[in-house]
Amino acid sequence: MSADSKRIKILALVTLIFGLAATVVSLVLLFVSGMAPAYGFAVASGVVSLYLGVQGALIANVPNTIKKLVTLSTVLLLVQVALGVALYFVAGTDQVPPYCVICTSVLLALLLMIFSRSLNKKNLAK
Repeated sequence: MSADSKRIKILALVTLIFGLAATVVSLVLLFVSGMAPAYGFAVASGVVSLYLGVQGALIANVPNTIKKLVTLSTVLLLVQVALGVALYFVAGTDQVPPYCVICTSVLLALLLMIFSRSLNKKNLAK
């Protein structure tokens, strides 16, 4: 496994762990807050990050399939941004924890997209 593949694998595992933690914590906050809709967006963002982490870790094992991760991370990055915009229109700016979850998810998806695109270009150049 090349150094770039290892970097993607580690980042995918970090995304997976973050997605799991964000989903669990957001679910707890959702039930404690009396079903505030803002935490529903945080749960959705955590689930998307969890899915991206699982798929990224599986795809990173085979460098020839990294193009799938480029596409997946791009689409899920757009989903995360859409969740952030929807959260702004639903809850405004008074809910800080859901924004933290969504911004971190966007950052992780963006990093996965950048690193997988870089590896994909290296694979195509060979």
